[in-house]
Amino acid sequence: MSISPILHSADGFASSLPPDDGISNGFLETMRCQSGRFPLWQYHRDRLLRCSGIELRQLAAIEKALTEVATRCRGWEPAARVRLRYGNLAGRSYWDITAVPLEASTPWASGVALVPCKTRLPVTRQSQGCKLLDRAVYQQAAEELTASPPACEGLLLSEAGALVETLRCNLLLHRAGQWWTPSLDQCGVRGVMRAWLQERLPIREVTLRVDDLSDADELVLCNSVRGVIPVTSVSGNCWTPQSGSSTDSPVLQIQRLIAQELW
Repeated sequence: MSISPILHSADGFASSLPPDDGISNGFLETMRCQSGRFPLWQYHRDRLLRCSGIELRQLAAIEKALTEVATRCRGWEPAARVRLRYGNLAGRSYWDITAVPLEASTPWASGVALVPCKTRLPVTRQSQGCKLLDRAVYQQAAEELTASPPACEGLLLSEAGALVETLRCNLLLHRAGQWWTPSLDQCGVRGVMRAWLQERLPIREVTLRVDDLSDADELVLCNSVRGVIPVTSVSGNCWTPQSGSSTDSPVLQIQRLIAQELW
């Protein structure tokens, strides 16, 4: 069960793209669709507008298509993972949408182990935090984890050695009663779930290093499809939240907030 991609252009429809074909020089939005709606669409929309310069008439067409996708995915449990690609192919702008059922259980269900990657993210003067279709540096970093268990995730640093993100998520740490997240002013993706949380919680965005992780009371990953995922180890060293299993722990508070307001 899935919804296959159909390629759209500014002046009509084109044939379906093979799975391994791609729209170059473009942008990617990976979204969760649940109960016939996209809970975070406004944030995806804002990022697409900021990064791509998409024309409003094309954006309107995309929104109409997403409404149709949401209707078709309404009965999928627990939700659908929807991928929107927008970019250029042979000098023309195109977009397509793919949807697949979201797995009810993943290797990350009990938490995720962070493995620092040797591949570094290039630093730019000013980063818009866009999610690009060009995933070469992420693919290179992912290849370092080919021998790692499925519950592992690659931790990415900048060329300057600062914490940035992981292969698929943003990073949040809780320390001294405060949530912190790595600064993304020079590289990295400004994730949609990260943006949603920043509007609801006092999250400070600062330059962080790997050593800062050992001082955290709680350490989690977040993305727009899975929400918030606790970290269980860093660099092979088991990591135990200092706040214990309290029902009022900062992580559980965030997870409840997402469950109550989003899904």
